[in-house]
Amino acid sequence: MRKDLYNKKNEIVTMNKNGYNITHIASKYKAEPLTIKRLFDKWDIQVINHEKKRLEILDKEKQKIILMNNNGFCISKIAKIYNVDPLTINKKFKKWNIPYLKQKHFYERKYRPYKRKIIDLYNSGYSQFMIADKLNLKPDAIITQLKNWKIKLRPKTYQNDLIKTLDGNFVRSNTELIISNFLYSNSIKYKYEKKVGSFKCDFYLIKENLYIEYWGSLYRSKTYYRKLRYYKKNNLKLFSIYPFEDITKCLDKLKNNINEKKHLSSKPTLWYFPLERLPERYTLQLHNWLTKKFIDYNINYIIIEDEERKNQRITTGQVLDTNETITYKSSQVINFIKRFQTEFRDGDKLFFSDIWFPGIEGIIYSLVQTGYSFEVYGLLHSGTFDEYDFTKRAGLDWWMRYFEKQFFHLATKIFIGSEHMREITSKGLKLNKNQKKKLVVTGMPFMYREIQQMVNGYKNNKEHWIVFPNRFNIEKDPETMLNIMNDVMKKDIKVKLILTTSHKKLNSEYPYLIDMLNDFKKKYKNRVIIKSNLTKKQYYEILAKSKIALFTSKQETFGYCLAEAVSLGCIPICINKLSYVDVLGIPDLLFNSNQEAVDKIIKCLYLKKPIKGLTTHFKKYKDNIDLMLKEMNLI
Repeated sequence: MRKDLYNKKNEIVTMNKNGYNITHIASKYKAEPLTIKRLFDKWDIQVINHEKKRLEILDKEKQKIILMNNNGFCISKIAKIYNVDPLTINKKFKKWNIPYLKQKHFYERKYRPYKRKIIDLYNSGYSQFMIADKLNLKPDAIITQLKNWKIKLRPKTYQNDLIKTLDGNFVRSNTELIISNFLYSNSIKYKYEKKVGSFKCDFYLIKENLYIEYWGSLYRSKTYYRKLRYYKKNNLKLFSIYPFEDITKCLDKLKNNINEKKHLSSKPTLWYFPLERLPERYTLQLHNWLTKKFIDYNINYIIIEDEERKNQRITTGQVLDTNETITYKSSQVINFIKRFQTEFRDGDKLFFSDIWFPGIEGIIYSLVQTGYSFEVYGLLHSGTFDEYDFTKRAGLDWWMRYFEKQFFHLATKIFIGSEHMREITSKGLKLNKNQKKKLVVTGMPFMYREIQQMVNGYKNNKEHWIVFPNRFNIEKDPETMLNIMNDVMKKDIKVKLILTTSHKKLNSEYPYLIDMLNDFKKKYKNRVIIKSNLTKKQYYEILAKSKIALFTSKQETFGYCLAEAVSLGCIPICINKLSYVDVLGIPDLLFNSNQEAVDKIIKCLYLKKPIKGLTTHFKKYKDNIDLMLKEMNLI
């Protein structure tokens, strides 16, 4: 009897209790099983027969074990799970009178529905790994099944590890084999590894004059960026296939492009984030003007928007709907994140209809973290740097200034409507020299001819009306307007004041302004007319009938209302401040005091001839989208 084993009584007994049989214990201590058995007899402790217990468990788990085998578990794997010998499982199957399914037969049964698809893909040039990835199967089993189906396996290599294609050429990878076979099957003539500059392209389509690159392991390498720069610089047509894309979908897209005689050039894609298309605001027209130019210049562009909310109406707030605009922009961010992972390319550009976009930092974060190179552009309409902007009045500037200043870190160029806008932005955000250079004064997009075509006879049939086309809010200073109109209406009893709104009734954030208007209406009765619930066309018809449009704003960075009124034949009388100075720029139509405004209004009401060239004054802004596209290097 070995003394060292005798002294390890507690350890050996515990091992037996924990499931170790005599054989296992003997193996661990390098002793004979009989020696361990005698030790238990000497200690007067009964040996626990775990094998018997395990066999009882196997009987209880009979249905589970059969199901496991049907699902592809081999005998060895089942034995390992239940901590028994594989022979024991085999005996159990015999005892239960159930034939067990070998793994080979399991895969044959599982892969049978995919047989035609696997064979077609393999014959097209797909490797076992590509087929497995596409069909969510096991790579090793695919080759086994191909052998079982007696499919002739293609040789792995020929000369210098190249793979032979259907047309007898040799290519370097399985993906190139698929592309080559696809081109040959569709009777598309090509050259493999044609020299382009100092490097070779993967495929060159002779008739279509189109280069195809499968980036594979080159993706995001120095060679990748060098090649892209060369294609872009020489304006060569390029069709890129990336390693993370579905090769079948890419080739289908290529075929469609060839059939429709259009190709993806080396020009980058413009990812366009529009504002909500509000019928009562300029945002719907802005969207139409921008997309028309994109199409005219054959720019590759993708619209990122929320389809459900793109045509919303304002219910809360004045400029945009306060709540809906955040929901809309959040949806834009989600849509972009879903799409950019498979569609974004290095060198693509982002363009925002309003770069004041909550969520822009999330978009930039995702692009930077995934290693893309890109450029950011956008229009800037206003912000907390404007003393009378609604964000400033709401007391949000203490934190929003930091949000706004980040635009000038993120953006390549920011397009603004006027020199006045440049001045207040630079001063309000304390921009340095480099940040100021990013501000480009282009004016806002405005197609005056399109506005004029919506109304007939805008030069004639003028009523003795003075229209106030702005919203009735403090930043547009309706109080000053009422003071001026009070003096005008005293002097000229024919004059009528026209107020307009797209809402069911004229409203304001400040009730005291409505009270002032009600008092004014009581005084002048039917000479004050409020036109409510107007469509854009109805609003334009009112402008076309009005002789004068009065502008007393405390906030204006371009002036869409001004541009619309002038284009439809209204004579604008504007305060000699803000963007009116450089956007309108006609001294005779600008006033410095209320009395000066009254005098100019009375004079203009009785002009016999219209002011020459006034209706075409905003002609200079019809090409400003072109300026933006040039700044973005898209045309």
